[in-house]
Amino acid sequence: MTLVGLGYYIISNRFTIEAFTGRNYAEPSYQRSIAMMHLEMVLSYLRPGSSETNERSPDTEQ
Repeated sequence: MTLVGLGYYIISNRFTIEAFTGRNYAEPSYQRSIAMMHLEMVLSYLRPGSSETNERSPDTEQ
């Protein structure tokens, strides 16, 4: 859901973002950097011990 949300936000608000940042997220270089950010986000989530949730034991109450 996070990836869909981030991807949608960049596309749906690209003109507004360009107006206040000066960055055109339709350019291939920005698209590659966003794709790499999304990939790193997923990989960091999947790494063992990468999140607080993964570090809890199954019988720990939250």
